[in-house]
Amino acid sequence: MRKNTKRQPRKIRPYADLTDLIDIHKGRKCFIVGAGPSVTFLDLSEIHSHVVMAINSAMMFMPWSKGDPEGRFWISNDTLCLKWSYFWTDVLRSNCTKIVRTSWRGRDNELHKHGFRYFAPRESQKAPLNNLGKSLCYESSIPTAIDLAMLMGCAEIYVLGMDHKMLHGKSHFWQFWPKEKWPQRSDKGKNFNPEQPHQMRKFQENKKVYIDLNEMAERVGSKVYNCSKMSVVTAFPKITLDEALV
Repeated sequence: MRKNTKRQPRKIRPYADLTDLIDIHKGRKCFIVGAGPSVTFLDLSEIHSHVVMAINSAMMFMPWSKGDPEGRFWISNDTLCLKWSYFWTDVLRSNCTKIVRTSWRGRDNELHKHGFRYFAPRESQKAPLNNLGKSLCYESSIPTAIDLAMLMGCAEIYVLGMDHKMLHGKSHFWQFWPKEKWPQRSDKGKNFNPEQPHQMRKFQENKKVYIDLNEMAERVGSKVYNCSKMSVVTAFPKITLDEALV
């Protein structure tokens, strides 16, 4: 009988255990970089001495081709990232810890060699938030990152680009760049713009989760700050990036 030499799919659930990350950055500052328009106008050069998490297309800002990956993370809930050019040109080449939802498991044969880790979504978004490393928020990628930062013990968590509103009809920072620098989506035409109705619906869904996360932060001794002036998210106190870096 011929031996089957094809690599068998991994059992993803055991690899979704994040308990080894509990308190690994206890007491540190963490900067979570979202993809909202306000990020376009920020100087991010000074955040990299702290824990940094890039969300989806925000990886295009990150100078992570070299260096120690400890304290550098790319987080995504959204399998659509696999259709965007930034995933292949920026994410895979970045020297960081890459954490994605278990819904990505169908592409594990491609992802495994690039050091991806998985997180399991909570059984219910309404379930009490905990800090046990067995599951994370799944509403969208920024809530997941905030949840993970608390799990890692970060004392101060600063979220950039959590605007949750359009600026001149644009939802992402890269839409303010020259079009030749835009990431491209493989299943759409050139210079595709993300659909606004979907973005606005997701922004609304996140608001309740942010309230829950703020309550969780109080329980675990973390503090979450919103570093976007134009943000409509009110669950976290607002401060400037300069104040966060003091």
